[in-house]
Amino acid sequence: MSRKITIGLPVYNGDNFLKNRIENILSQTYEDFELIISNNASTDNTDEICKQFVNKDNRIKYFIQEKNKGGLCNFQFVLDASNTPYFVWAGVDDIWDQNFLKENIDFLEKNQNFIGSISQVEKFGESNQRELSSNRKIKNIIKQFRWSKYGAVEATGNYKRKARIYLQNNSAQAIYGIFKTTDLKKSMINKSFLAMDLAIILNVLKYGDYHVIPKKLIKFNMGGFSSNGINASTKKLNHSLIGRIFPYYPFTKWCFNNIGKTIFFNNIFYFIKLNITGELAIIYDHLLVKK
Repeated sequence: MSRKITIGLPVYNGDNFLKNRIENILSQTYEDFELIISNNASTDNTDEICKQFVNKDNRIKYFIQEKNKGGLCNFQFVLDASNTPYFVWAGVDDIWDQNFLKENIDFLEKNQNFIGSISQVEKFGESNQRELSSNRKIKNIIKQFRWSKYGAVEATGNYKRKARIYLQNNSAQAIYGIFKTTDLKKSMINKSFLAMDLAIILNVLKYGDYHVIPKKLIKFNMGGFSSNGINASTKKLNHSLIGRIFPYYPFTKWCFNNIGKTIFFNNIFYFIKLNITGELAIIYDHLLVKK
């Protein structure tokens, strides 16, 4: 039976969250979906939990990787395995409102010029990142140099306008929206670097607009797998020496080569600020480690 949407759930050692997350997905009011789970050679109880659900619901397809492919490859795997009109990644530690799928798919079905849709987002859980100081002035300075603003933003119009919107807002959560599968597959990047998720969004915006439903239908776990500091993320994703020193240099280079020279230079001060603040964030993270 052909389904309307594929939910891709890549997981590695996620047994603390996995049971609740699968139950959350299966409780969606929109039921015309398949759930593809890719177990990235987990060493905890992930396999046992997945097999319990596979035996209960024929919409679930379960894959076990023989060895750890790395997080990015596992995300790519579940997308490659899909052949439905729509696709969405599900973070193992996040939560959807029961109408998340229905409201986003209903919008996309009625508005063909949009290639993606998400809702406003809500935070829950405590961040794993420590505070360097309780001083309010220092906290305010740090806030000004934060890489990403929380939540997705709507982007419509010509590509120049949409690219500027996402560059200025740096929204990482947009990658967890619902996309037209064909356009998302054409937008994927086969090289890892910090802010690659934003680069994918900049690619997919070439094919259409991105919508944000004006109510909170998705919750992101601030204390989950994605709450590591910039040092850990840089070491994991950036493989060049200059990328380790200036964490957003690889992303800047990618933008120079892919979003168009006019758009790049129209936003040159953004890229200058981005690379300066990235280096400041590295220093700040080092101070946290030493504390």
